[in-house]
This record gives sequence, C-alpha cells and structure tokens, in this order.
Amino acid sequence: MKKLLPSLLVLALLGACSHKNDADDDAGAAAAEAPVNEAAQRAEEERSMAETNAAEQKVAARYAKALLPLLAGSFGGACQITKEGGKDGMSIAAGSAKDKIEVGADGVVTAPGFEHDLNKAADGLSFTRMFEGGKPSTALATAGGTEPDWSFVRNSADQENVRLSGAGTVIGCNGSAAPLRDRPLWPLVTGFFRDGTSTGSCSAGGLVRSAQTIKIDADGVTVGGHSYAFGSGLQLEMVIAGGGKGLHYSVAYADGKKFNIMLDGSGHFAALMAAGEGGVEFDCARPAD
Repeated sequence: MKKLLPSLLVLALLGACSHKNDADDDAGAAAAEAPVNEAAQRAEEERSMAETNAAEQKVAARYAKALLPLLAGSFGGACQITKEGGKDGMSIAAGSAKDKIEVGADGVVTAPGFEHDLNKAADGLSFTRMFEGGKPSTALATAGGTEPDWSFVRNSADQENVRLSGAGTVIGCNGSAAPLRDRPLWPLVTGFFRDGTSTGSCSAGGLVRSAQTIKIDADGVTVGGHSYAFGSGLQLEMVIAGGGKGLHYSVAYADGKKFNIMLDGSGHFAALMAAGEGGVEFDCARPAD
C-alpha cells in the first residue's frame, strides 16, 4: 500500500496538469476567436448600415425628383457678387451678363465658380410657403452641403431670387422663373404619404391609444373622424425631404391650429399630430410591429 500511494500521487498530478493544459488550450482558443467574432460583428453592422443608407437614398431620390423641378430656372438679373477679402474684409460688385445662376430640373446648380447638386444636400431640401389674407405671399427653399460648405436659397416674393454661396463667395441674382410661392406643396407629396401610410396607433389628446385608419387624399388627411384639409385657411405650408430625415409635411392655419405628418427614411409612416390653442388634439404613431 505504501508503494502504491506515490504512484497514485504521480498519476493525480499528471491528470491535474493535463486538465490545466486542456483549460489553457480552451482559453487560448476562445481568446483567439474573440477578435474574429468582433470583426465579423462589425462587418455585419457596417453591411447592414450600408444597406439601410442605400435604401434611404433611393427613397430620398424619389422625393427630390418630385420637388426639384419647382426650383428650375435661369437667374441672371441684377446679380451681385460678394467675395471675402479687400480693404473691409469683403468686396461687393455687380455681376456681368455672364454671371447668371442656372438651376436645372434635375437639381444641378451652376454659376461662375460653382457647380452643386441639390440631390446631395446634406440636410435635405426645405420648402416653405407663407400666406397673408388667405393668399400666398412669400416662399423660401433651402439646401446645403458640407465638405466643402455651400448653400442654396431660393426666395419668392415680388421677385424670384436665388443666392448661392461657398468658398468665400456669394452670388445672388433675380430671375423670371414661375413663382415658387404659387406652387402648392401637398399635391407633390400626397402620393408618398398615401403609399407609406395606412394605420396608426392614435390618441385624441389622452393616454388611451387605439388603431385608426389614416386616409390620405388630394384634399388632406382624415383619421379617427378628424379631417384636416390643406387647400385653404393656411398661414404656412412646409415640406422637408431627404437628408436622413424622411419626409415631413406641416401646415399652420390662420386660426392657430397646426398639423404635421411624417414618413421615416424608409418611406413608412412615422407620426402624425394635430394641435390647437389648447394643446395636442390628435396624435398618431406607427403601430408596433
């Protein structure tokens, strides 16, 4: 028995070393696999994000195709060019006949020293119409980009004016394009909201929510027995599209009420809200999947 004990101890020690080596091997293998798994996860996340961005860009391109023709025109009257530099830090000069701004229906804007594509505006496109006495009085459309920084502004009042800026230069010119202020925005985006919206989880200003059918047509929006028309009584009408923001349509009425409806970047219904002087009257969100 005394001779057997040392032998058993040796075997036990050898077994322990063997298990330790196995554990070390397993830990080493797991450590080696961890960076591989993390890299694969990052690659999958990047692939998914790229697919989402590509899909959203396609949707934004559809919005731009419907809206950009509003801005088309040739602007070459009463041009003024401002440049950084000079005695006072800037110089201002009247433009010549060649200093006009051309805005294509495809969104490409050109002027001396400028060429920008409004389809690539980093913050998307923004259109705003304002009313006085029930009639459109002014309109404003904006877009811009980064790297390099540039901006585009179209004003519509008694005259049609475009201002383009970037690289330390600003050029502004009048034109004879169709008045932007006279172009209703809702007809241009109705189809997108009709395609992207069907039902919502809605509340009539309280905590209780219920599924409601949302009807979109040429006149406006009807939901839960509430109708919102966009053809008259307006003080403001606005559309914001693209730039990762989806599509937003908003109106403010002369009586103080407000309404807005939104699609997400994928073109699906995101939210709807109507408000009056007393606060929110009706709101809807996208139903849970």
